[in-house]
Amino acid sequence: MLERYIKEASTMKQQIEMRENPNRGNIEPKQSYSISLINNIDIYIRDAPVGINIKLISSMFPEKNEFGGKTDRTNSYNKVPDLIYQQTNELRGVEKKKRRKFFNFLRFSTQTRGRTGMEVNPLVFETSASTDSAIWAFGFNCGAKIRLFSKPTSILIKKGGKIYKTSLKHFSVQRINRKLAETFKTVNIMTGKDNYCVIMGGGIGSRFWPFSRKTLPKQFLDFFGTGRSLLQQTFDRFNKVIPTENILIVTNAMYADLVKEQLPELNPDQILLEPARRNTAPCIAWASYHIRALNPNANIVVAPSDHLILKEGEFLEAIEKGLDFVAHSDKLLTLGIKPNRPETGYGYIQIAEQDGENFYKVKTFTEKPELELAKVFVESGEFYWNSGLFMWNVNTIIKASEILLPELASKLGAGKDFYGTPEETSFIEENFPACPNVSIDFGVMEKADNVYVSLGDFGWSDLGTWGSLYDLSPKDENNNVTLRSESLIYNSKNNIVVLPEGKLAVIEGLEGFLVAESENVLLICKKDEEHAIRKYVNDAQMKMGDDYI
Repeated sequence: MLERYIKEASTMKQQIEMRENPNRGNIEPKQSYSISLINNIDIYIRDAPVGINIKLISSMFPEKNEFGGKTDRTNSYNKVPDLIYQQTNELRGVEKKKRRKFFNFLRFSTQTRGRTGMEVNPLVFETSASTDSAIWAFGFNCGAKIRLFSKPTSILIKKGGKIYKTSLKHFSVQRINRKLAETFKTVNIMTGKDNYCVIMGGGIGSRFWPFSRKTLPKQFLDFFGTGRSLLQQTFDRFNKVIPTENILIVTNAMYADLVKEQLPELNPDQILLEPARRNTAPCIAWASYHIRALNPNANIVVAPSDHLILKEGEFLEAIEKGLDFVAHSDKLLTLGIKPNRPETGYGYIQIAEQDGENFYKVKTFTEKPELELAKVFVESGEFYWNSGLFMWNVNTIIKASEILLPELASKLGAGKDFYGTPEETSFIEENFPACPNVSIDFGVMEKADNVYVSLGDFGWSDLGTWGSLYDLSPKDENNNVTLRSESLIYNSKNNIVVLPEGKLAVIEGLEGFLVAESENVLLICKKDEEHAIRKYVNDAQMKMGDDYI
């Protein structure tokens, strides 16, 4: 209480002084605040969110930074930190060696035209906190060198978008240093601006009919009552490792308003509107040309908008490692998922020799095999599900498209002077509909000789069918699933029932059925025959028009 009252009295005194001397009041509070930040900069860096730390380092080194192996290179740096270092003994740590617990060294180098890097004196941040305190360390790839001269008892680690506190009680200083190097060797906060994400969200989702409709397809729906649609969940997931301004949505022009409504944080130029549906290869090619015009060094992760990821931390860690992999090679990368059943609705990837940590060259692709072949694949241990998630450098994918899909490249590559300009829209409207209708899997990935796969088990599911939704949903004692509505189910098992909210389903004697109602359509069919839903959609459209589609 005494400390609080002293603080309040000090604040009131400052306010009185500001009223008596307005000019002084404009300067001294800011000056006092700045000094306080400098004196506690070690604590500030330790406790601040990642975004604040990035801004802090960027303010010191405002221009482009390039990692040179042991140091970062930059054309210039803010002279203020250097002046502080030269003039402030507290920051240099020369007078308080006895209170020193650990140091965090940040080494950078400056580079000008025609000159090699000149090393700047290291900034040394000192803490007088107890040994129970933790440090926040960023990895070697962002230019940080971490050296511990005495041992703290714990450390905060950011991994996969989450923060963990790790006890260091039984670790030597040397072992802690090694652990830091291992943990953070893939972190790159300085070059994160080179990483982009393309989310594909233009499909109709006809296999989810009648729940997914032409005017409101599945990617814009909230399946599990989370308050966020599949598209929003996908954006939220990647936004943890990709800057907001580097996330693009590619969708059909008719869904422009839906995307803007669900993702208001995006600028209009981050939403690429397809004038016609031409499958995934033209979609990805356009996004690649667009991104290259913005950043010729870009690394891209391409993701569908309808995937479900249960182990998000592990997934994001794999994404970060994958982007680092393609940033330093001319390889095309996909994510392979360890299968837990002989699924016939997914494509399969057969792996060959290993290249680095958890990266394997792709031997074969097999698209949606028959059940008996799928069983052989799973039992062999050599086959993984093709997730449809891809990573590559922008120049690698454009080169592959130009070689393997020359017709597509000739249509979209001709607009290289228009991408990133106001003329891009008119160019796309004229040329995109003439692109071949081909998937990226068939057009590029199955034909290229530089395709690799990163293996993982992320609790992944392609939420593409009623069957996948059934597998992911909670079930009653007879393996029945009821979503959105209420149900009374008798002598029935292995069913999925999805009705509008407020409705009651009373079911007797059904086994293995799908019962789904949305708006003006009621669908009842065998759950295992859901591949026929596309036929039902086509028949309904032909016989009754678009009102039911």
